[in-house]
Amino acid sequence: MDIIDIMLAKALTPQGKTEAYVNKAKKAAEKAAKAEQDAASAISSVTAAAADITAAQEAAASLLEDARAALETAQSAQINVPELYTTTGQNEDGTMTQKAITDALADKANASDLSTKANSADVTAALANKVDTSTLSDYATKTYVDAAIAEIPTGSDSSATISFDQNDSGHITVIGSNGDLVAATITEEALIEALLQTGTFVAQNAVGLDIDYANRTFTRTQEAANKSMGSDFNSYSMYGGRTKCNVADDGTINAFYGENGYTEDGSNGQVMIYQPKFYYKRIFRTTEELANGTAVRHETLIISPTAQQGFKLAPAFKGDLDYILLPAYDAGLVNSKLVSIAGVKPVVNLTVAQAEAYATARGTGWHIMNMAAEATN
Repeated sequence: MDIIDIMLAKALTPQGKTEAYVNKAKKAAEKAAKAEQDAASAISSVTAAAADITAAQEAAASLLEDARAALETAQSAQINVPELYTTTGQNEDGTMTQKAITDALADKANASDLSTKANSADVTAALANKVDTSTLSDYATKTYVDAAIAEIPTGSDSSATISFDQNDSGHITVIGSNGDLVAATITEEALIEALLQTGTFVAQNAVGLDIDYANRTFTRTQEAANKSMGSDFNSYSMYGGRTKCNVADDGTINAFYGENGYTEDGSNGQVMIYQPKFYYKRIFRTTEELANGTAVRHETLIISPTAQQGFKLAPAFKGDLDYILLPAYDAGLVNSKLVSIAGVKPVVNLTVAQAEAYATARGTGWHIMNMAAEATN
């Protein structure tokens, strides 16, 4: 307030109160000054806040642009799968499952690949061996999978044909690219023969002996390896089933060794060896050509009580006999008939024809030993 204002105040106010009014005027002035300062500070704060908002807006715009770029990158890498299957494994209707899609695309380009390579100069090189997304999209569709499944031949598919017959038995069978069944040119017997020659094939339920004639060595092979003579071989019928027996002239077996009535004096029949049938396989490893033929110097002989691919029935079991009867004793001559009993001296000085005549005199089916019977022994 200036002097004039004070004088006017004194003139207009009651006596003694002029000073009080002056004090009030001073306080009002102070408050006005304080309000002016507060207003200036508020304006400064608003100005700073406006600057912060502007900076935040610019940052947000930059982040938005980055987000758009990242979205475009991800969209360029993603694979459009028309249908999503959440069940793992194989759906009953044959549709592709989520697991199948994941497995199929495990080696394909993915978002993480692009994220790693996004700012690199080798993006092209990294994706050079990848299948493009359009191809993957085709493979991932249910329509593609269903079509592929429909082309697979089934047992009831009339388009599949069998191009071999019973004459191809024993040959390897293959499935052609068109689903047809065809017979290969190599036989199972040839494959087994090749494996036997290399020593890598082990026949089931068979025993073998490797014979080196030149060095006179004998080695048990196949299931005979590590076995000892005697009871170790009884589980094979051609060994364990081989036993003496009494045989009547009509071929009837009257008793086996150890049974009641069994004798060796001829009172219950001839003493014969009951020999069950078996099958064999000879593998010639070393041969030598001689002037009068081929000599075997080294071979492997395998025998089995059961028929197997590549094995032959021993020759003595002609007509697929279940057993043959071999003499237990050297042949004697009693009453113009050959005998195989104990206590009789072997007959000598007979021609083959004479011996065969004395054998057949005993009855139908009786003969002297021949090469097939000797080979069986």
